[in-house]
Amino acid sequence: MRNKQLLTDKENERMFADIVENIVKKRIDLRYTSKPIANVESYGEYHVIRLGNIKGVDKFTLLNHEAGHILFNSPTKSAEYMINCWAEAWKADVVADLNLIKKTYWYALNLIEDQRIESLMAKLYLYNKKRFYKAKLHVGREYRCMAYTPFLVLEYARFLRDDLIDKDSPPPNDPYLIPSDKCYDMVKKILNEVEGTGKRGALIGLAKFKPIIDKYIYSKINHGDNTLGYDVDKDDRWEEEVDHTPLDYDEVGRVDVSDIEDRNKPTYSFDKLFEDSRKAGEGDIEWIKEALSNINKSSPSGVVENDGGLGTVKGKPIEDIVGVLNTIFKEMTEIPKSVIGYDGDEIDIESYISNKVAGHDVTECFIDIKYVKGASILVSVDGSSSMDDGYSMTRARDMVATMYKVIENIDNIDLRTVVWSANIMGVMNVTHIKSMEDTWNICTTGDYPTTPTHLAIDYSTKMIKGMRGRKKLIIFITDGQPEYMKNATFIPTQTLVKMGRNSMVRGMRRCDNMVVILIKPTDFSRKCCEDIFGNRLIVADDMKSGSDIIMNKFKSLVMGVLS
Repeated sequence: MRNKQLLTDKENERMFADIVENIVKKRIDLRYTSKPIANVESYGEYHVIRLGNIKGVDKFTLLNHEAGHILFNSPTKSAEYMINCWAEAWKADVVADLNLIKKTYWYALNLIEDQRIESLMAKLYLYNKKRFYKAKLHVGREYRCMAYTPFLVLEYARFLRDDLIDKDSPPPNDPYLIPSDKCYDMVKKILNEVEGTGKRGALIGLAKFKPIIDKYIYSKINHGDNTLGYDVDKDDRWEEEVDHTPLDYDEVGRVDVSDIEDRNKPTYSFDKLFEDSRKAGEGDIEWIKEALSNINKSSPSGVVENDGGLGTVKGKPIEDIVGVLNTIFKEMTEIPKSVIGYDGDEIDIESYISNKVAGHDVTECFIDIKYVKGASILVSVDGSSSMDDGYSMTRARDMVATMYKVIENIDNIDLRTVVWSANIMGVMNVTHIKSMEDTWNICTTGDYPTTPTHLAIDYSTKMIKGMRGRKKLIIFITDGQPEYMKNATFIPTQTLVKMGRNSMVRGMRRCDNMVVILIKPTDFSRKCCEDIFGNRLIVADDMKSGSDIIMNKFKSLVMGVLS
């Protein structure tokens, strides 16, 4: 069960929406309302999911349902075309409002399409099967009267209220109506057949249900009810439901309906159509799982090393800092460290006695004067294109050169530097700097322009874990919020912040001594980095101020090791 102290309901919902965003490559806005509704609307460049308060159904279940319409591309535009064709065919025969005729078809289609979507989402996320089952039970409990129209039979069957469907009543006197038992059998079959189908599945189900709908329309008109009965008119916003804003071809899952729309000249049987659509549904599931897999692979596995362009300028040690630190460190390195070992000029009597009593090797009792391996320092530098401002990368290069210069005569300090950035396909390049001679490779690389903060945290913390020092420090240097692309498509910043935060949780288990210098950020960049790094973040107005902070941290750590 999710710990709500770590992740609120809205954060959990936003994270799920971010995952869907990454798959469909369109922004998804979540909007909340107190009304008992849930829906999704598409606007070409983005989708809007509205989550209301529906009795007995939690918002995450509603979100899963509405996100399913986006993921599995409900064919709204093709459905509109097909239904318009059917409605036009009634024009010469009836005086009823054609919009109400359209509504009867849409009413049935929505129920069938919802069944299709929930079945697919249950295959994608296994717990959804239980979620949707509980939701249908709660909705169905609100029904009180018996189902007396084909639409209520369809609705009640979908929401598990078969007990309110009269399956044993005698055939109706009206020749236009289908006996309730036959209608029920047809409904149950369609709801079953549509499960797991591709985008055409619900349209096929609607075409199969159309003869029953048509008989209902004829019956109402024959009895002088040109309103077709307001039992299906539960929403006054009819025009908003039908008149969708025109969208691009692929935005609304437009599909071919030529073999579905005109069943007077069927090309294939319904069994064949459903069979083919189920295969398409399997393909949709596999495609989405593959897309999810690609998102989950946004990790250090997509790393190359030393693939950057070669720099042309070597770092220049900052002489004022070198002079001061060299004096301090030199004095400290002259302080002897006494350890017990096999070599030395004096015997430690206490160690000799202890080894003798314990039966251990008595020769391991000499006092040896030597240095112990003390500290590992990893400087992790953002090498994205924004660091190439004519100053930031130069200052970082000189600062790292200063560190190497200061410790060149100190054996127990393990200092390493990595420069990282990613290309548009999502591969992170890491350049390793092992000495002052390597500092000319501290530079930006045109082929790797983005800032994969989450990958850099994972890579850097794993790297320092394998370094030899007992005391460890990671110094991150960056100048902005995460920016990362996968397969030439930007991943939303909100998603990257969450991925960075997760990387920090893992990384702190490897090394909890970390300082992050954020250079001259925008307010948005600062907020993103605060969300990722927390109180380890230090904001500097420029790279000079940042390097002063880093050198103080560096000085404190080295002095702690040498003292």
